[in-house]
Amino acid sequence: MGECSINGKGEGPSGRRAAHFFLYWAPPLAWMALLFYLSSQSNLPNFETYDLVVKKGAHITVYGVLYFLLFRAFHTRRPARGLSLPRTYLYPAVLSLLFAISDEIHQSFVPFRTASFRDVIIDCVGIFLMYLAIRKATPFLGRFLRKPRPCP
Repeated sequence: MGECSINGKGEGPSGRRAAHFFLYWAPPLAWMALLFYLSSQSNLPNFETYDLVVKKGAHITVYGVLYFLLFRAFHTRRPARGLSLPRTYLYPAVLSLLFAISDEIHQSFVPFRTASFRDVIIDCVGIFLMYLAIRKATPFLGRFLRKPRPCP
């Protein structure tokens, strides 16, 4: 009864860890893999008049989603690891920022692509906007962000 679980069935410790990984850590890792793949593309589509708006809007969106996915993963580990709520907000931001920097460095090695400090700043805007949205919505998203019981 005191055993933690993700689905309430009380599977063993390795099953809980695997389930936790796939539910909470696999999504941000898959998202980062997708972003890495997309930043490896030499030929990006041209949106003509709206090219700048679409591409910079995409930067804001994809890094906001990355922050959300990482926040969700850290938030579910918070009780078990003793993370304070401020650290639960900070760690995903730092990881998202580091990934944004590494993504721009990676793009500098891709033919016809360049690294841009401006893009990192735009990525930070997406991270910050998602941070603000989560701070406002956390009381309403409680059931979505939390597991039934913390697992070690």
